[in-house]
Amino acid sequence: MAKKLIHKNNIHEIYKEGEGEIFLSKEMILTPSAKDFIREKGITPTYKEISKAKEETLEEKIERILKDDFHMEDKKLIPKILDKIMGR
Repeated sequence: MAKKLIHKNNIHEIYKEGEGEIFLSKEMILTPSAKDFIREKGITPTYKEISKAKEETLEEKIERILKDDFHMEDKKLIPKILDKIMGR
């Protein structure tokens, strides 16, 4: 399996803001900036087998971005936006 480079700009793919733990696998390589981010935020890195590390779906990523970055909490609007983005 190919290695995945984790850096400060893409760490949000495996870490949800506000959580105290980040799940990593042996297939992930952390850059110094990602390590600094983890240390600065006081996040506990936990290593798991790749099969146990949950891979976020596209819809889950979009929903997380809407909630975390755009502070959207409307439970009726989020599915409508997801439907538009996913072309449904």
